[in-house]
Amino acid sequence: MSTVIIGLGLLFFTGHFLSWFFEKTKIPDLLILVAIGYTIGPILGLVQPSDFGKVGSIVSTLALIVILYEGGLNLKAKDLLQSCLPAALISVLGFLVTGLIAFVIVRYLAFQSMEIALLTAVGIGSTSSAIVIPMVKYLSIDDRTKTILSLESAFTDVLTIVLFLVLVDGMAKGVMSSKDILIGLGPDTLTAAAFGLFLG
Repeated sequence: MSTVIIGLGLLFFTGHFLSWFFEKTKIPDLLILVAIGYTIGPILGLVQPSDFGKVGSIVSTLALIVILYEGGLNLKAKDLLQSCLPAALISVLGFLVTGLIAFVIVRYLAFQSMEIALLTAVGIGSTSSAIVIPMVKYLSIDDRTKTILSLESAFTDVLTIVLFLVLVDGMAKGVMSSKDILIGLGPDTLTAAAFGLFLG
């Protein structure tokens, strides 16, 4: 347990150093942190998910909340209104192209089942807002482009989460019909969006 706490402390200070490093070199700090995590986890096996216990999921959720909240603070209402439609078009197009390529690779080159191929395609169709939003903050681009990129990552996150949950629910019930998928994408999603806007 003490090793995990020390490791988290080192990652915390490393994150601050890499954030400064990103400002100076434009090399994304989060990508370096992901590489470190992948190295000490799956590759070297120094850290296991069980080492973090219940705290791990809480910390990751809180980190994502803080990132999205901070990203929202940097958005301006005017840029938001002008960028919504382009961001939505890029989100859907990028999601579909990425998902289709992933589906073909998993289904016909890796010879996996239709369900696995669908889940993989949906799962990697999103551009991670946890990486994109902090990255665009320091890029030398205009504010509208930053807003479009931030919204695109948020939109694809929504697409991935909603579609993934609908597909998993259908697979768990043993029923994969287009009607159930449309219902899951339609009223349920609109209700959640309205609830979020009301609270916002």
